[in-house]
Amino acid sequence: MSADAELEAARQEAVRRQVDLGDRLAALPDVRREESRFEGEITLVAERSAGDAVNALVEGELGPAAKSADAALTAELRQHPLVQAIGGIRGNQSLYCRDLGQGLTSYVAYWPWGGGACFTIKIGVFLRRVAPPLE
Repeated sequence: MSADAELEAARQEAVRRQVDLGDRLAALPDVRREESRFEGEITLVAERSAGDAVNALVEGELGPAAKSADAALTAELRQHPLVQAIGGIRGNQSLYCRDLGQGLTSYVAYWPWGGGACFTIKIGVFLRRVAPPLE
């Protein structure tokens, strides 16, 4: 299998796992699907009451938060291409991610609403494209 074919197979498997996670989250009480503005990204909205159940599923899939709502964004994470691609992570937002190798990263981001009653959940797979070396 070529390197490109291996990467595509890994990407498809990562997307399948993230779709499955989105389905499990959407099945929770007080969580609903929303239309995503970005192709390949799943968007959900959860009521604050669903927070513990959402966290348990996300942490079970991706591990602990790379950046929790009550923590500052590290300089290293701020420079990560994923963070730049999703428009940054603010102080009250959370980011879960797992490096899958080959430039692939699965992620889940939480963006709380201003009033605090709900939060948006963004689920996706990021592929970091590395430019070939100049010859």
